[in-house]
Amino acid sequence: MTGKILICDDEKQLAQVFKAILETEGHQCDLCYDGEDAIYHVFRQEYDLVLLDVQMPGLNGFEVCTAIKKNESYQDIPVLFLTGLRDFESRMEGLKVGANDFISKPVEAPELILRVRNMLKLREYSKFLKQYNITLKQEIEKKAGEILKMNDELILANERIKAAYIDTVYRLSMAAEHKDSDTTEHLLRISSLSSLFTSILGFSEDEVERMYFAAPMHDIGKIGIPSEILLKKAALTEKEFDIMKRHTTMGAQMLHGSDSEILKTAAIIAESHHEKWDGSGYPRGLAGENIPLEGRIVMMVDIYDALRSKRPYKEGMSHQQALTIITQGDNRISTKHFDPMLLELFLEHSDEVESLFEEISNKKIDFKDVFHNKSFLVHK
Repeated sequence: MTGKILICDDEKQLAQVFKAILETEGHQCDLCYDGEDAIYHVFRQEYDLVLLDVQMPGLNGFEVCTAIKKNESYQDIPVLFLTGLRDFESRMEGLKVGANDFISKPVEAPELILRVRNMLKLREYSKFLKQYNITLKQEIEKKAGEILKMNDELILANERIKAAYIDTVYRLSMAAEHKDSDTTEHLLRISSLSSLFTSILGFSEDEVERMYFAAPMHDIGKIGIPSEILLKKAALTEKEFDIMKRHTTMGAQMLHGSDSEILKTAAIIAESHHEKWDGSGYPRGLAGENIPLEGRIVMMVDIYDALRSKRPYKEGMSHQQALTIITQGDNRISTKHFDPMLLELFLEHSDEVESLFEEISNKKIDFKDVFHNKSFLVHK
């Protein structure tokens, strides 16, 4: 193994002897005779080894070694001290400044050749590690990039799948409604107002978004209700109303069993959005906090939307009229039907409720606005 070596010794004749010995071994050697020149050479060319005398005029060997080892570009070049100093303190000083080995003067040729050979092996191993680390870093960066790309592709695929099943269920939700021209706006108002209150309550973005997608499915069970009951304009008989009530359990059964968190939430809402705080609701007659919070929210905004919406059998109310009925009650609605905490929030944020209702009702709705662009998704 041969290498390029810098020999620095202020005894010129001795430096030339070292050069002659090493060149017979095939090494390429440069000479210099003081510390400043040694630093100049190292910083100008690439060497595999520096043979450095310790005791020199101007900068001594310790100072030259310090300058070399402080520079990140050259600190892995081995330094072999040539010294007549044999005391422990001098050797310790050499080790502190980064020397790799020592040769005591007078130097014997066989020892010089072996020490240089060992230092060049050290240099070769150091270069190998440096290149290996560079290659490893590049490989890690490459793999990390591939993983990030795969992750992006998985996220995109997941979003497409989510969009597909939301699209499907949303269209089923539309089919389950009363088939009037306000269906899209009604579902979007339920979606947006429900996500508004979920956001006000301090839920996470994921939970707010889940509510946004799940709330429109509240009446999906109406698909299973006969049209003559669903579209009847006159008051329902007791028997017909009992059949109508089944849309809650039908909806829950339709949505039950999915791995999707959105559909799990939708199943809860479908079953519980007609329960009332005082226990007078259906299908299970739950009361108070036994009613899932999602169901309590959708029940409140669904009643508000029903009061304000125009139907073949009634005109739509103003915001203030609907607010009065919800907060004071009438012959059908009691304040005891609502979660008191949600009712208080409704009053506190009634301006936001009105604004969101009016914006959706007066805006031409593109289907993409509903779920794909999430233009009415509320985050606080």
